[in-house]
Amino acid sequence: MKIFISYRSKDRPTVELLAADLGGFGHTIWFDKNLTGGREWWEDILSQIRACDLFVFALSPESLQSDPCRVEREYGIAVHKRILPIAIAPVEFDLIPPELKTVQIIRYSQDKQFLFDVTKALGGLPPAQPLPDPLPPAPLPPIDPTVMQIQERLAAPTLPRPDQLVILHDLKLMLKNPEKMSSARALLTRLRAHPELFASIAEEIDAVLKDLPTPEPSKGVPVTVRVTSPSPEAEDKGQPGQIDEEDERHRLNLRDDEDIVDRFWIQLNVASDANIAAIAAVSMIWTRLIVTTQRVILKATGWHREFGIQEIAQARKVGNVLAGGHGIEIVLKDGRSYRFNVYSKLMVGWGNRDLVLDAIKQAGGAV
Repeated sequence: MKIFISYRSKDRPTVELLAADLGGFGHTIWFDKNLTGGREWWEDILSQIRACDLFVFALSPESLQSDPCRVEREYGIAVHKRILPIAIAPVEFDLIPPELKTVQIIRYSQDKQFLFDVTKALGGLPPAQPLPDPLPPAPLPPIDPTVMQIQERLAAPTLPRPDQLVILHDLKLMLKNPEKMSSARALLTRLRAHPELFASIAEEIDAVLKDLPTPEPSKGVPVTVRVTSPSPEAEDKGQPGQIDEEDERHRLNLRDDEDIVDRFWIQLNVASDANIAAIAAVSMIWTRLIVTTQRVILKATGWHREFGIQEIAQARKVGNVLAGGHGIEIVLKDGRSYRFNVYSKLMVGWGNRDLVLDAIKQAGGAV
């Protein structure tokens, strides 16, 4: 069974224990560990809700006050998911939403009573319902407006010095909030890698990052964990978090004889594809590139492109002023081409151009 856990970030230590206990029953557990926000992050959460067999709501005073938790819960109900509230902290009954009062609420504890209660609850679940057709409208991402504004500024074609100073100031304020520290760290790292960053501001960012506490692992992207059987291969490859391969295959509609070779975050800045050339000309797009044994898949907010490995005429390194010489270009046999900025020092999973070329070559592409 695929279980989605909705929770407030402040409750993460308890939710990690809960995930481990539920995983002990052999279930696949998914709970979001990404704090940077963004539309693709939100779309991934919604897709995980649609794909889950059971929606677990980690009930606490904090989660009841959380707007993201409320939106996730309402969307889970809208797409006909079975809801199981598990109280991870004492909550006043009058504060519990009506839709959660109609189902059994389990109290979480690390003892035999919880195992008995959850076993009984899982065994008594109503039959799963199919997704509604058509699907209800997707809710808008409940993202901190400051985070959204900074993301928009960082994605703009140019970043003047005044904007750099404003962003740095806002991120310093965010660092004072423990719940926003991870987001601020990730955005600081993106700002530090910006090609137009002034040297004095870069030095200040380096000093700020140096003084930050060491981050917990696997918080860079949404993470799906199989608690009962973590994959050694995934750890060895240095992927951005422990990604559930089965769920990834499902989302990408991979065939039985097709495997994922590697995945990266890259920045698309030039494309001869007419459908996205206009977008690329206006602003750079952060894109997820996934290389499989048979094709290359490009995914960004609002669109995706894919082509077969055998369609590649050439994948090669190219000079790129904006990317400091770290560009890569994929040219297809039909004349279309895609050019990317590939950074190597942003964060885990943002691989350099050699890794991208090696993945394409390993899959059988022309390099």
